[in-house]
Amino acid sequence: MSLRERLAAGPLRWWCADRLGGVSMLTASLAAIARQHEPLRLPQGVDEELVAAAFRQRVAWCVQHAPPYRVLAAWVRTGVVSPGWAHTAAAAWPSHAPLSASQRARAWAWRPTATGWRDLGQPSEPARGGPVEDALTDLQVRMVRYLAAHAPSGTVGPRGAEVGLARICWTAAVLERDAAVLLVDDPATAVHQLRSDIPDGALANLVDLAALFGKPDSGAAGLRRWAGEPATGAPLGIVNPVIVPGWACRGLLVGETLLTVFTDEALDPEVTAPRLWELLASAWLDTEDRFQIRYVGVYLARFGRVQRWGLRMLIDQCTGSPRTRSTTREEFLSLAATLIRADGGQPPPSTPDRAVETPPWSQ
Repeated sequence: MSLRERLAAGPLRWWCADRLGGVSMLTASLAAIARQHEPLRLPQGVDEELVAAAFRQRVAWCVQHAPPYRVLAAWVRTGVVSPGWAHTAAAAWPSHAPLSASQRARAWAWRPTATGWRDLGQPSEPARGGPVEDALTDLQVRMVRYLAAHAPSGTVGPRGAEVGLARICWTAAVLERDAAVLLVDDPATAVHQLRSDIPDGALANLVDLAALFGKPDSGAAGLRRWAGEPATGAPLGIVNPVIVPGWACRGLLVGETLLTVFTDEALDPEVTAPRLWELLASAWLDTEDRFQIRYVGVYLARFGRVQRWGLRMLIDQCTGSPRTRSTTREEFLSLAATLIRADGGQPPPSTPDRAVETPPWSQ
């Protein structure tokens, strides 16, 4: 299980509901935004899950041209591709260009942090080869080239470019979920067909979501500000920061802000509260301050609005008192460590390996 799955039900959700109940004020503020603005609605009959996954991938590529980590992880986990293929695929992305030749041989094992790289330890091995890996290699090459030509980091392209990118993101979302079934007979044809077969309603909705994201007062502009207004084409941050390997590695790190993307029309507190807890939990789990998280934020994709909070303010709001910051954090880390071990993972150190100046939970 993962952090998000643990927050859906069970002891961690119960603990958060009891100790972080002040999150209700924040979920109410998000619901107020939803009431004040007409959402960009999902057309009837369109697969909401796939549109959400495809658009999250679009936002991720605005932040950083990095491998579609969740897609590749699903392929490795289900045996669609070999770990060796994943190493080669990851090495092809601009995010991994700074790696040395020896590191690139294990590129899937290396993930960026705010200050360097983290080695997840997967060994180097040759790709398995065959028609499935060949077809997915071709798809990856097309992804990298298209992004470089039509969607530099930090930008949203004109409508024509976004149509092409919507097809790519849709293909990635479908293959994350269904590759093991779809790529059985003729993988190359299946991949090509997916790019062509996106439903009209899904395509139009994804393009409209991208256009809303690209408006001057909307998401992309907010993310560029949080990243310090880097040059066009420079990455805004890190996609899927690996805070606890295999357990807490979701979201987007933009500057000092850990961000999640909501694609819901109705911002139900039963949904938004666990996602805000996840942001806070991820910041607490970064005990070594690898990612230097000082803010958390959300992008409300169907409303074109960004919102963020200082981490200390979020902690105080959720706990109800600045005096309980450290004790609540320690309680959380103790419970999380038990669950991480139960899920086969390694908890983060309870104290930083190196001195962390002004840790955000202590002031």
